[in-house]
Amino acid sequence: MDVKYSFVTRWQLNASLQEVWDAIYNSLEWPQWWKGAVSVIEIEKNDENGINGIRNYTWRSALPYKLNFNMRLIENKPLESLKGVAFGELQGDGEWLFTQRGSLVCVQYNWNVITTRQG
Repeated sequence: MDVKYSFVTRWQLNASLQEVWDAIYNSLEWPQWWKGAVSVIEIEKNDENGINGIRNYTWRSALPYKLNFNMRLIENKPLESLKGVAFGELQGDGEWLFTQRGSLVCVQYNWNVITTRQG
């Protein structure tokens, strides 16, 4: 049975907008600093507009198993937003929003997916 999840995650970071953008956009490096990210593998490179690439993500969850899914980047507005479509053990979409507020960078991630993993 597919289960639908919707999450909103918000971070406030004392860093430059460019540093935060680079850290999120360069998802191949996530396993180096993001505790739940087990691996990120580039399946297809982004095009000249920085979109349409596909990456395979493996995440360690709070439950005793890992999630594996692909994500295609479909929108890239530098230093403002990123949007992607997930497929595999998760299906749905995700959107990163970036804003500078004084010395803080505010990041919001909207994640709307269904699980397709059986068992």
